[in-house]
Amino acid sequence: MRKELMRVIFIAASLAVVLITLSSQTAANLTTGAGQPRQSSATWSPDQQVVARVTVGRKQGLEALIATGVNLLEGRKGQDVFVLTTVAKVEELRQQGWPLTMLFVRGLDADTWQHVEAPLGGGCTFSLDPTYLSVTALGGNFSFALNTSDPSCEWTVFSSESWLHVNGPGQGTGSTTVFYGVDANPTSSNRVGFIFAADQFFTLYQGVQYNDVAVGSLFYEEIEKLSARGVTVGCGNGNYCPNDLVPREQMAAFIMRAKGEFNPPTPASQRFNDVPPDNVFYNFIDRLAELGITVGCQAAPPLYCPSDPVKRDQMAAFIIRGLGEFNPPTPASQRFADVPPSNPFYNFIERMGALGITQGCGGPNYCPSLSVTRAQMAAFLVRAFNL
Repeated sequence: MRKELMRVIFIAASLAVVLITLSSQTAANLTTGAGQPRQSSATWSPDQQVVARVTVGRKQGLEALIATGVNLLEGRKGQDVFVLTTVAKVEELRQQGWPLTMLFVRGLDADTWQHVEAPLGGGCTFSLDPTYLSVTALGGNFSFALNTSDPSCEWTVFSSESWLHVNGPGQGTGSTTVFYGVDANPTSSNRVGFIFAADQFFTLYQGVQYNDVAVGSLFYEEIEKLSARGVTVGCGNGNYCPNDLVPREQMAAFIMRAKGEFNPPTPASQRFNDVPPDNVFYNFIDRLAELGITVGCQAAPPLYCPSDPVKRDQMAAFIIRGLGEFNPPTPASQRFADVPPSNPFYNFIERMGALGITQGCGGPNYCPSLSVTRAQMAAFLVRAFNL
């Protein structure tokens, strides 16, 4: 009898250990709907931005939450609201007893977000089409598709900015079209906003209105998109100088920024004799050469000719190499009447045409020897890099 009692106690103790172990594993592996473990806020820097979901109630109401200093975002679901704050503030709110879930953490490059816990949707998968858009300073109404893996998949949609509005249901199930509005940009700086949809984020870039670029004028939208993406900040005093020719030094900055490199590193030594370190485009020009996008304008001594205007044939090589194509294929036939196969930029120019970056300068011609204006360059860059 005693042995039987000891056996029962042993089995009960073993079951208790198993249950405690399973409970601990479950708590340590709370998933986000995509099967990924919940991440601690210790993973990120205290000043990194966070989008979080907070549950408000009678004891801790909306006014009390706003009083903590968080930025209340548009959209809510029942007692759940969405806030923009920092990792450090999240920890402070948790210590104060706020029911809070981190949803997204902003990347160090500022234009990306890491999804850390799905707001809704369980094991569903989501996608957006498109994932970004560049718009003019005028703003307007636009849309994107939110696709789900199953009609029962739940989602919530909300915006990060007061000037970017979700026009329609903030929650629902299944695939849908998300409609949104963008206010006019009254400032002298481009701006970026985000719409969070399920476990995805949509990026909205908005440009500024330049004094010398009339609304609806030729290349207006392309110049605005170039501004929206931060590839240009204009030429000073609120202007863009659309008719000015593009010198080779500016071309370096255009290409590198269009590729997403806004602060290239300072090189260890000077590469080109005519580009000293005090040249404002020094880092951009060196980075352009380091990536093989340019070899300069002369080998010995090494020169870049920074003040020379960029010709349309040279521009083709700059852009195609900037896209990562250093040896474009030879076309089966000649596309432009004024660009014969003997032209050293023949393959690059043909490739520009094949990719739809250029349609020429009129008729069957490309005008390879003409210099490129800043307005024309905006169009080439926007088409080439999908800005």
